[in-house]
Amino acid sequence: MATQEELTKEILESKIGRYEIVKRALEWISVKKYDEDYRKLTHQDLISKAIEDVVEGRVTPEAIEELRNKYKARLSAAEKHPENSGGENKGKTQSKELDGKNQESKEIE
Repeated sequence: MATQEELTKEILESKIGRYEIVKRALEWISVKKYDEDYRKLTHQDLISKAIEDVVEGRVTPEAIEELRNKYKARLSAAEKHPENSGGENKGKTQSKELDGKNQESKEIE
């Protein structure tokens, strides 16, 4: 991961505007935070990694939308077939933020 100074320099030299970088990074975090690689990161590291991914071009609006749709499909499949979701969380509520604006909650059965 880049240092704070390197990341600041990359942001200032980026072809993408600063506000667009922040917007994309937040959207990327909203869909990637459930991935194993991202769940282990601290909040500060998560933000730095997301900004770095955006600045280096690994994150595009298309990639964000594709991953968001993938998670929505997985969540929809789990709702249709709750017997495949496991019983260890029975009675607990699971929340997934899928589109950065709406938060869906469902009862795990």
